[in-house]
Amino acid sequence: MTRILMVCLGNICRSPLAHGIMQSKLSEDHFYIDSAGTGAYHVGNSPDTRSIAVAKQHGLDISTQSARQFKVSDFDDFDVIYAMDDSNYNNIVSLARNHNDIKKYRCFLMPIL
Repeated sequence: MTRILMVCLGNICRSPLAHGIMQSKLSEDHFYIDSAGTGAYHVGNSPDTRSIAVAKQHGLDISTQSARQFKVSDFDDFDVIYAMDDSNYNNIVSLARNHNDIKKYRCFLMPIL
């Protein structure tokens, strides 16, 4: 089973949506999807009501997700870790223990140069 983690700042807007979308596209028999935030601002909270509404408009229910903070052990628990932006990418890379941790991490949306 491939384990994928989506990461943004507070884990109430972007990463819960990415989590829900990815979960809807991939077989739960082969993939486990989760999300987290680099900050602890909203730990335990549901996704933002606007994110829940957008997901619902597209037939997805993300209302049962609960915000959590990224932890170093996520490098061990997940095969691929997606950051929602460069700032979150840099925050997570700064927690990496070695090159293998960094290899798991990717930026979800790359900036246009």
